[in-house]
Amino acid sequence: MREKSRSKKELLREIEDLRLRLDEAEQVLRGIQSGEVDALILTGPERERVYTLEGANQPYQVLVETMNEGALTLASDGTILYCNARFGEMIRMPIERIIGRPIGRFVARADRQKLASLIEGSQKAQQTAEISLKPTKGASVRSHFSLVPLRLDGLQSICGVVTDLTGVIAAREASLRLEDTLMERERLLSLINTNVSDLIWLMVVEPKNRYRCVAVSGSLITVTGLREEQVVGKRLEEILQAAPFHIALAKFQEAIRAGETIAYEQSIDVPAGHIVLETRLTPIFDPREHCTYLLGVSRDVTERRRTEGELRQLSACLLEAQDQERRRIARELHDSTAHDLAAIAINLSLLEECAGLDASARKCLADTVSLAKQSSSEIRNLSYLLHPPLLDERGLDSALRWYTDGFAQRSGIAIKLDMPAEIGRLPQEIETALFRIVQEGLTNIHRHSSSPTARISLLRSSAGLALEVQDKGHGMPRDTSKETRGTIEGMGVGIAGMRERLRQLGGRLEIDTNSHGTIVRATLPLSKVHS
Repeated sequence: MREKSRSKKELLREIEDLRLRLDEAEQVLRGIQSGEVDALILTGPERERVYTLEGANQPYQVLVETMNEGALTLASDGTILYCNARFGEMIRMPIERIIGRPIGRFVARADRQKLASLIEGSQKAQQTAEISLKPTKGASVRSHFSLVPLRLDGLQSICGVVTDLTGVIAAREASLRLEDTLMERERLLSLINTNVSDLIWLMVVEPKNRYRCVAVSGSLITVTGLREEQVVGKRLEEILQAAPFHIALAKFQEAIRAGETIAYEQSIDVPAGHIVLETRLTPIFDPREHCTYLLGVSRDVTERRRTEGELRQLSACLLEAQDQERRRIARELHDSTAHDLAAIAINLSLLEECAGLDASARKCLADTVSLAKQSSSEIRNLSYLLHPPLLDERGLDSALRWYTDGFAQRSGIAIKLDMPAEIGRLPQEIETALFRIVQEGLTNIHRHSSSPTARISLLRSSAGLALEVQDKGHGMPRDTSKETRGTIEGMGVGIAGMRERLRQLGGRLEIDTNSHGTIVRATLPLSKVHS
C-alpha cells in the first residue's frame, strides 16, 4: 500500500510537470505564430544549438530595403552579393544587373585604388572613406562608404552602408559660403567700427524699464575717454550720472512708445571732459512687436555748439555795434547836419529881404530856401528812423505810436496798434529789439505783402511779452518761416536779424503764413522782461 501510495504521488508530480511543460510549449508556439520569436536554442548532449526560424529576418529586410542609404554585401574580392533598392537608385541601374558584378565597376576611376584598400582593410575591422560612385548616367555621386567584416555560413564577407553625400556637400559648401560672407561682413563692420566718427552703441531692453549696453563702437571709447569695460555689460544708470541718466531714460521710453527713430541732444560729463552729443535713437522690435534693442548713433557736436555760441556772441556784438552806430549817426544828423541845414535856410531867408535882387534871382533863392527846409526835415526824419529819441526818452509805447503814425502817412497802409494802456518801461535791449522787429515787419509788409492794412499788438502777461505784427497780404514763401532755414541766404537779413535779436534775449520768433496773410510773433520770457 505504501509503494502504491508513493507511486501515485510521483505520478501526480509527473503529470503536473508535463502540464507545465505543455503550457510553456503552447506559449512558445503562440510566440512563433505571432512573430515574437526569431530563434530557438536547444540544449543537446554536446552543446547548445541555435535554430533560426524561417521568416524571422523579415522586419530587418524591410528596414534595409526602405532605408535612405545604400546597403551592400560584398565578397572578399569586392563582388556584390547583395544590394538594396536605394543603392540601385544611386547608380541608376536595376538590382539584377548589379548583383554579381565587382563594386569597382560602379566607382569613379580615380577612387578605385582607395576602394581596394578599403575592402582589404574592412576584412579585419570597420573602415570608412569618401568615394565617388559613377552612375550609368549623369555626374558622379560623392558618397560615404562604411564597411565592416561579416561571416555568412562560414564564408568571409563584408557588409557595407553607402550614404549619398550630395546634400551634405551642398550644405557644407553653403555653410562655407555663409561663413565667408559672415567673415567679410565682420571685416567690413570692423572697418566701419574703426573708421566711423559717429558714436554707435546698442542697448538690450531688460524687464522693468532697464537697459544694458551690449556693444559700442571704438569711436565712443575714443571720444568719451571711457574704458570698454566701463560701458559694455553695464546698465544705463551705471554709465551716466543722475541728471543725464533721467534725460536718456525718458528718451528711451519715448522712442519705444513712438516705435520710430527720434532725435535729441544731450550734454554729459565724461573722463574726456564735457561733451555735447546729438543722438538718433532707433528701437528694434522682434516678430512679436516687443522692443528688444535700442540702437543709438551719436555725433559729438561739442565743437560745433562752441562755435555757434561764439557766433551768437559775435552776432550780439554786431547788433549792439549796429545799434550804437545808429544812435551815433542819428545824433550827428539831428544835432549837426539838421542844424546846419536850418542855419542855411535862415541865412537864405535873410537874403530874400535884401534889395537889389531881380525876380529871377528871388525865385531861385526861394526855391533854395524850400529845398533847405525840406532837406532839414528829411534829415530829422532819417535820424528818428535810425534811432528815435523817444525810445530812449519815453519808452517803447511812445516810440511805436510815433513810428506807426509816420509809417502810415508815408506808405498809405492803415495800421492798428493795440497796446496796454500802461506798458511801462522795459530794459533798453528789449525795447530796442521789439522796436526793430516792428520796424522790419512793417517794412516787409510794405515791400512784399501788398496788404492794405496791418495790425500790431503787444501783450504783457505773467509768462512774459508777446508781440505780433499781422497783415492780410498774399503770404510769404514757406521756407522763410522755418527755424531750420534761419540763415541770411535762406530768409534774408531782416528776418534773420529779428530772430537773432530774440535769441540773444532768450526769446523766439515764429512766422505763420498762408495765402490770407502773415503773422510774425515774437515772445520773450518773463525773466528777461523783469530784468
